[in-house]
Amino acid sequence: MPLMMGDWTFFYDGGVGTLNLSGLDASGRFSCMVDVETGTALTNIGFAANPLESFGFWNESGQQINFSVRAGTANATILVVLFTGHLLRPAAPAPGQDIIWRLAGYYQRGSADIIDGKPMLLPDENFRKVQFGWQAQIMEVI
Repeated sequence: MPLMMGDWTFFYDGGVGTLNLSGLDASGRFSCMVDVETGTALTNIGFAANPLESFGFWNESGQQINFSVRAGTANATILVVLFTGHLLRPAAPAPGQDIIWRLAGYYQRGSADIIDGKPMLLPDENFRKVQFGWQAQIMEVI
């Protein structure tokens, strides 16, 4: 099943938002926009509480999604939140019944930096918890 484009309801550690996916091409690249609530786990680690545009990649054979969003800067270092997940296939619906598709995975904040002339994503250190869960769902109307 190809990744469905459109507005997914986006659930993450402490909040609900919208994950808009669009423009999936033959290489698996897509555009995305993440819109989250204020005062939640994502805004607490630097996410702006307004829509943030980015892009990601969809692996059709593995049914895996990866995307990252720039969360701001700290001490001249770019903070990035990296999302990884998989498509969960629903049970076969009854004839004429709408289908709810789900993505589920984890996210982790890191720092983007240039090391020896190469862009690198460095994980944050010294946190008690570095990975957090997320899921998204969209309804396919039959």
